[in-house]
Amino acid sequence: VAHSDRVKLMQECAELQDRLDGLAPKLAGFGNADANHAYLQGVCRNVAEESQRLRDMNGALGAQLLGEELPEASDDGTLSAPEAVLQVLKLQQKLLERQESQLAEREELAEKIRSLERAPVKPDILQ
Repeated sequence: VAHSDRVKLMQECAELQDRLDGLAPKLAGFGNADANHAYLQGVCRNVAEESQRLRDMNGALGAQLLGEELPEASDDGTLSAPEAVLQVLKLQQKLLERQESQLAEREELAEKIRSLERAPVKPDILQ
């Protein structure tokens, strides 16, 4: 009985060793897990810093565009819903005004070009 138990244990140990040997290549890939984790934490920290920098820059550009002080943002950099809607409406109005002025300027320049094309060319300018 003891002999058969030893044989059974030896077979089980051999099977477990085979499984361990089979997992060895997979486990070797985890050797750099700590280094990869540290690298990814650094990348995550850099992205968070860049995100905060862009939020700050966006706020400053919005203030310049609107020509007035923007409402105070909360600690996480967000505005309340009414303040955000107001800001969007102001920005939309500015955009429409600038598009209209650009269109008027474009039409004025196009008319100027057409009038120059219609004007007779003086011979002394060609020389």
